[in-house]
Amino acid sequence: MIQVVNSSPSEIFSFVRLNDQHKVFAVFNFSAEQQKVSFSDTLYHGDYRDFSSRDQVTLTAGHELDMPPWSYRVFTN
Repeated sequence: MIQVVNSSPSEIFSFVRLNDQHKVFAVFNFSAEQQKVSFSDTLYHGDYRDFSSRDQVTLTAGHELDMPPWSYRVFTN
């Protein structure tokens, strides 16, 4: 697990887990407030499937996520 630096480190925890074939990017909002979060590392960049919605998502530099209170997002490839 490699932590991904984000714009709200006291409220949001984000990380990547990867091996030779697969990568998971996970983002957790551990606060009671809506958060708009961006990420400064490039490790999370890539094409994913949103675990909940099954939608295809491409995450690149400058991508922001709106995170409702106590929510999480998981992206897999």
